[in-house]
Amino acid sequence: MIHDPSTAWRGPYPYEVLAGAGVTPSTTQAELRDLTFELLERRMLTPRSQRAWSELRSLRGRLTADLLLYRVGLPEAVAGALEETERALAAPGVPPSAEASLALPWEGAVRLVDELDGVPLPEPPVPPEVPGFGGPPGEPGTHVRFDE
Repeated sequence: MIHDPSTAWRGPYPYEVLAGAGVTPSTTQAELRDLTFELLERRMLTPRSQRAWSELRSLRGRLTADLLLYRVGLPEAVAGALEETERALAAPGVPPSAEASLALPWEGAVRLVDELDGVPLPEPPVPPEVPGFGGPPGEPGTHVRFDE
């Protein structure tokens, strides 16, 4: 589970403060009750860690902290994405779901070409000049300098 860093919390987030003592969302309330001894032993009992411990000790505080966590099944998600990618690479081409929308009947294409044959097209507009960027692009050699 991961914490959403964009959410507001009064002070430091308790799980982040107590991570050095091994506190995670799966830590039981009984383990959390005895945490002060662990914090004393590791010389981590500071006002900051005491406040975090106090917030997680109460049911209301613990549920509020847990509310800001997201369950992420990273190994499963990666395995699923890898499987899907390998499947897609094994059968290159247009996916069956897109074939119908990409298919243009031959007769329709011929009719479209016949309709547009001889239709005058206007010249494309020249983009406005942007200060500091000069005019439209020229030949590649005018923008790139090659060592001779």
